[in-house]
Amino acid sequence: MAACAAEWLIGLINFQVNDTAPIVIADTLIHLLSLGSTSLVHNNAVLQATSIGLSEDATATVPQMTALAALPEFAHFGLNGHTLTVMDSGRHLAAYTANAGATPTAVQMIGDATLTAAQANAIAALSTDTGDNLLTVSDTPAALLDEANAGGIALASALTLSGNATVSASQATVLFGNASFNTGGHHLTIQGPATPLLSLSATIDADATTLALEANETVSVATLLGLTQLGIKFSLNGHTLTVAD
Repeated sequence: MAACAAEWLIGLINFQVNDTAPIVIADTLIHLLSLGSTSLVHNNAVLQATSIGLSEDATATVPQMTALAALPEFAHFGLNGHTLTVMDSGRHLAAYTANAGATPTAVQMIGDATLTAAQANAIAALSTDTGDNLLTVSDTPAALLDEANAGGIALASALTLSGNATVSASQATVLFGNASFNTGGHHLTIQGPATPLLSLSATIDADATTLALEANETVSVATLLGLTQLGIKFSLNGHTLTVAD
C-alpha cells in the first residue's frame, strides 16, 4: 500500500488493526520520507508501528539516509528486494555511517573531492565508487604514511601535502614512491644525515624545497663535494659540518 493511502486508512477514527492481514507500506523513497512529517490525529502509534519498504530501486543522499533512519517506522524498514544506492559528495560520504537497518547496495561519489586521509579511508570503508571523479587526499606526511589510512590512499587519484612539512629521507622516499604524490605547492624540507640526503633520487631533489642536516656531522671530502652539488637547496640547518679525510 502506498504511504498516502496508508495514512488515510489508518487515520480513520474507527480503524482497527487486523493482525492476520497487517498493512505494509511500499512506496518510493521520497514518499516514505514524507512519513517523517506525518502526525495522525487518530491511530498515529499504529502508523509508526507499520512496516515500510521500497516499491522500486532508489537513490539517496546522505541527508536522506539520515532522515530515513530517523523515521519512527524505520525499525520495520525493508528494501523489498530493491537496490538502495547512496550518491553524494565526498565530504558527505566521509561523514556517513551506514545503518544496519538500511545497508546501501552501492555507494557512489558525486563530483571531484579533496579529503583528508582519514576521510578518504572512511569512504573507502564504504566500498565507494568514485567513478570518473578525482579524489585528492591532502594531509600531513604522517597521515599520508599511516598504514591505518591505506584504504583511502589506495582510492586516491592524487596525494598532496596540506601544508609545509618536514620529513626524513626515508619518509620522502616512501611518499615519492607513490606516483600520485606531489607537494601541492607547499614547502617540503627533507632532513637527515648527509649520506641519506645524497642517496635521494633526482626527482625528489627537484621537488624538495630544502635538504637539511638534522645534526652536527663529520664527513669526507667526497661527501662534502656531493653536498655542494645540491646547490642552494642544501642547508646546514644551524648545525656544524666538519670535514675529516
